[in-house]
Amino acid sequence: MPTVAKHDITISSDGKFALSVCDKSNKPDIRGIARLFNLAEKKQIAEFEVRHECPGWGTRIALNADISSCFVGCYNVYGIACYSLPDGKEIWQRKDLKSVQRVLSLDFQKLVFCDREKGASHLLDAKSGESVEKLNGVEEVFGSPFDETTIINRRGSLELHRPFGKKLWSQKQADKFFGWILFTPTRFLILEHELIRCFETSSQELVWFQRTTASAHLSQRFTYNSDEQSFHLFQIHNDACHVTCFNEQNGQVIKKLELTKGVYGSFCLGGKALFNSQLCLLSAETGALLHDFTTEGILAQDPQYKRQLIQSLAANSMSLVELGKYMKTEGFSEQETKNALFFKTRKEEQARRQKEK
Repeated sequence: MPTVAKHDITISSDGKFALSVCDKSNKPDIRGIARLFNLAEKKQIAEFEVRHECPGWGTRIALNADISSCFVGCYNVYGIACYSLPDGKEIWQRKDLKSVQRVLSLDFQKLVFCDREKGASHLLDAKSGESVEKLNGVEEVFGSPFDETTIINRRGSLELHRPFGKKLWSQKQADKFFGWILFTPTRFLILEHELIRCFETSSQELVWFQRTTASAHLSQRFTYNSDEQSFHLFQIHNDACHVTCFNEQNGQVIKKLELTKGVYGSFCLGGKALFNSQLCLLSAETGALLHDFTTEGILAQDPQYKRQLIQSLAANSMSLVELGKYMKTEGFSEQETKNALFFKTRKEEQARRQKEK
């Protein structure tokens, strides 16, 4: 069965790996469990502890291109840290960079972008964690996985740099930018509120634009399918989920796929699949389950699953004594047993008061 707790996830630039992070307990103690999955081979290849606060919507975690390290940020405390893969050893940590909002690995420049809600964003050396540059007024950065091209969302404008710091193009925005930017080997796309624009990377000339059927928001995902030379856009509109495929050359809609209600996730495996926060790999064409990465070991560490299990045991046991004996026999911890007895006592008290009415 899929995991109960929602995981923050990020997908590698080649779409073949996923990193997930979930809370280790129900307490807000900044302890998280990170797991690395090989999506192509459908197997888990690493598990280790990190400092993280869920939900972060996947924006505070990032993988580098060769899957040799990952970067994980926190909002309230502990800042940002780098962990080696697959052993999960901490390489460096920046406690001073608090209120982390977004983390991005700029692989071709060996840099890490750390966006913060309070204070300036920082460009960090990926190997050491030292600040290379302090970025005032920069709200977001998008890096190409093909070369040193980077697009910066600076207040009031978008800027194209190649490499970072060398501005080649800029475009003022009428409103604050709340979209997403996707790169191909020769072009870049800007996904905005109900609009997609495609530009040549070399000349920065507009090639085509296309209206979308739903406003841009966090539920949308965008990817490039190199085999089909098309762009896939995942949208939720009026509770209906669908994937729209656009031709790279002219922006015309090639096909539109209706998915089962409730299907969601980030594109992976060349746009053929979606990986969601419950560790399920789904078909991007039908929404059908391709693989559930949840194991008994993952469920055993899932704080939400444990909570539901304890509540179920408390609701269905005959007495406090019976419940206590069962949980001891099954190897539940002392704290878990106390929690179950508390739920059971509270349920019995509620039933007694209801009966007295």
